[in-house]
Amino acid sequence: MEPYQPRRHRQGETRYVQEILTRFYPGAITISPVRLGTLPEPLAGEEWTPEERAMLTTRQRWADAVAIEDRTIHLIEGKLLPGRYPEGLSKLEIYRALVPNTPSLVAYAGYRLECELWTPIEDPVIKRLAAEKGIRNPIFEPAWFKDFLTSWFPRSRRSPRYT
Repeated sequence: MEPYQPRRHRQGETRYVQEILTRFYPGAITISPVRLGTLPEPLAGEEWTPEERAMLTTRQRWADAVAIEDRTIHLIEGKLLPGRYPEGLSKLEIYRALVPNTPSLVAYAGYRLECELWTPIEDPVIKRLAAEKGIRNPIFEPAWFKDFLTSWFPRSRRSPRYT
């Protein structure tokens, strides 16, 4: 038996989202990643110091990206592994509620919000649930995806075998 070898860190989803932005939203204003929501109010009417503000921003939720074009905010979450698709769907529901209170997106307050869960493998259950929740589920498989996928355990490479 071979000794345990830790797997190297993979930046697959970051690369995936950047490729989506480049290929499908070339003329859009993009922010990647984007912190969502606001900071909590300080107690007793005090102001946050710059250090405290910096510390608190790490506690905010963040989406993979937004692409803003044609009076539409595309809120983008990219997931490569099928086992993580439900997580992406759940996150988008939370993120949708946070967008109206996000300072970096206030200038686009009247724009339509389009939530998108980008995946390289179609999962019929996720597709159906996303449609029920008003979330788009575009399928995009980049050229490097198969090589990326072989670095994962076989069970992580496929969607569930039931629908």
